[in-house]
Amino acid sequence: MSNDVGVVSDIAYGSDTADCRIRTDGGASDGRDREGVDQLLNLLATHRRRHALYYLRELEVTTVDELARLVTDEPDPTTDIDERIEETRLALMHVDLPRLTARDIVEYDRRSGTVRYRQPSTRLTTLLDSCAEIEETPFSTD
Repeated sequence: MSNDVGVVSDIAYGSDTADCRIRTDGGASDGRDREGVDQLLNLLATHRRRHALYYLRELEVTTVDELARLVTDEPDPTTDIDERIEETRLALMHVDLPRLTARDIVEYDRRSGTVRYRQPSTRLTTLLDSCAEIEETPFSTD
């Protein structure tokens, strides 16, 4: 028996029993793309990226300037709001939008500053819906 760790529980619908067994393959052969899920969760790991996606889903097309204004957190009395919006804009341009573009989730035209939401995978949509519900955003699907 291998010393890989992992427990899988299969519960049949309408059954009071669970089939539990120790996985010996580290969970790698369960037919799921674990790396892909990890990458999607990593994309949704920051408040700024999640909220950018929430807004983009609603707007479909916007400018990076408008997106920065929408995504910037509540005003902090110790910093100027315009300064915070500019910081958010730079983070979107240099960190978030390139990552989302690389995964074909958005299209970003640097020359025009236009950001367009593309139809992402069902997995990402499901994860984003779950995040919106947990965060109780106005973008939740309930």
